[in-house]
Amino acid sequence: MPRLLVAVLIGLAGGLTSGLFGIGGGLVFGPGVVLLLRLDQHRAHATSSFAVVFTSTAEALRFMGGGAADPLDSSSQQERSWVLGVAGIVGALIGAQLAFTLSASVLRRRFAMLLVVAGVLQARNRS
Repeated sequence: MPRLLVAVLIGLAGGLTSGLFGIGGGLVFGPGVVLLLRLDQHRAHATSSFAVVFTSTAEALRFMGGGAADPLDSSSQQERSWVLGVAGIVGALIGAQLAFTLSASVLRRRFAMLLVVAGVLQARNRS
């Protein structure tokens, strides 16, 4: 299968899961580009992060258009969204810097552990 087609399929799957579940396309993009496109872990992180900018922007615009989010609303829920966003920027900068200090194999194992923990926590959260 041509690499471009594989990238398109990974992008569709990441965008679909992000829009449907709000989990972030990175949970699909990261493993997808490592396993299917054979990118090294650091390059996969960078590629995933870049792609998430587009998917999260499209998703946010759709939710705003549907009335589920209003960045100009002064309610406490929307204020928390801004706080999450700003704190997320700071965390992303720190995390990206830390990623450069880890080998690709350590980074890959820690990402895999995160996926397992996230899956277990989500499975336990039955509302």
